[in-house]
Amino acid sequence: MDPETRLDSIKKFKYRHRDVLICSYPKTGTHWVFNLVNSLMSPGPVEDKLIPSPELLDLHPLEKIEQLSSPRVIVSHLKPIRLPQEHLKNGGKIILVARNPRDTIVSHMYHTQRMEIFNYSKLSWNCFFDNWIDGKIPTGSYFDYYNSWQSAIEEPNCQLNVLIVKYENLIKDGVSEMIKIQNFLGTNNTEERIVQILERFSLKRLTLKGDNGEEQNDLEATVNMVKKGVIGHWKDKFTARQCEVFDRIIQHKFSNSVFNYDM
Repeated sequence: MDPETRLDSIKKFKYRHRDVLICSYPKTGTHWVFNLVNSLMSPGPVEDKLIPSPELLDLHPLEKIEQLSSPRVIVSHLKPIRLPQEHLKNGGKIILVARNPRDTIVSHMYHTQRMEIFNYSKLSWNCFFDNWIDGKIPTGSYFDYYNSWQSAIEEPNCQLNVLIVKYENLIKDGVSEMIKIQNFLGTNNTEERIVQILERFSLKRLTLKGDNGEEQNDLEATVNMVKKGVIGHWKDKFTARQCEVFDRIIQHKFSNSVFNYDM
């Protein structure tokens, strides 16, 4: 399927009651939040739950996603204008994940270096930094992505049903953030079960090869998408010049943004 045909098919993707879209820029916690939300929405013992990788509207066969059992948790890195229009018009629930762009760029760099198929292992940090800042990478600009969401949310008569979830809040106070997500979804999990979900799908566990070093369902694919997930690891990578560059781009691109982590 050529890109334009696929994008058109995504916009025409049929909405189903209780569908949830998880939207994010890559490397902002997508896989982690998907597993947390998926567990909130599906009953049963938490210890029996596997760790699947999400189906992305952007990449995976749409026929396969259409056949998922309800309630469907669907993931996309696309901007609002590219998303399924029925979902938006019907007030379908959208969880928009955001993460400090400084940590995002570092995580994105490590992820890119592990993509052996593209032979990026020797890509320098300085080269990646400059191109990421300018949005000259396949995933486009982080800043343009979130600005497109803010513009869509602020439109008059906006029908978007969006909850913004910040990655850092999930790490610092996971229970409170999960209760906020649960209230948005309308699910009914006890606080005890929420704690179990956070433990079952902890970032520490997602960076391991599974219990006793064995593969578990799609865990290996998830591990390849998750590195450390820590807050502030950009401080070990940024040079003084890069800090100045980033400060300027934040001020220019995100001066009035709800996604500005410097506010």
